[in-house]
Amino acid sequence: MKQACGFSKQFLSALRKELKVTRDANFYKRAFALLEIASGESISNVATKMQVQRSTIYNWIDLASTGDVMRLYNSKKSGRPSLWTVDLDTLLYEALINHPWDYGYMAVEWTVSLLQQHLARFADTLLSPNSIRERIHFLGFVWKRPRYALKPDPCYSQKKLKSSKN
Repeated sequence: MKQACGFSKQFLSALRKELKVTRDANFYKRAFALLEIASGESISNVATKMQVQRSTIYNWIDLASTGDVMRLYNSKKSGRPSLWTVDLDTLLYEALINHPWDYGYMAVEWTVSLLQQHLARFADTLLSPNSIRERIHFLGFVWKRPRYALKPDPCYSQKKLKSSKN
C-alpha cells in the first residue's frame, strides 16, 4: 500500500529503523526530511527547516523512490588513489607498538612528524600528517599526548594544617 507521498509502509518502516542506528549526519538529514514529507509536511517547509533548496528535496525523493533505504547514504567518491600500502600499514603498526628509541630516534614517544620521517625513510613518499593521523585511528590506536607526572608534595599535610588555622 502506498502513502500519499508515494512511499510504501515497508520503506518508511525500514527508514525509521535505519534512522535509529545510523551515525551518518547526511543520511539522518535526508531520512528525517523524507519522514517529514511522508507525515504530510510540505516540501517547501521541509526545505526551509533543513536549510536546503526544494530541488535537493526532490532529488532525495528520487533516491528514495527505488525503495532502497541505503541509496540515501553518500556513495563512495573516487579521488586521489591512496598512498597507503600493506607494507606501509605494517611499518606504521610495527613502529607504534615499539618505542622510537628502538629505531635510533632520540625521542621518548612518537609524534606525527617523527612518524612521518620514519615512514619516509623506508618509503619513497612523504605522507601528510593528516593521512598519518587517519591511519593511526584506522589501525585502532588511540593517540594521547604524554603528560608530566608530578610527584606528590611531601609537605602537603603541613601546608593544609597551616592554611586551615588561618
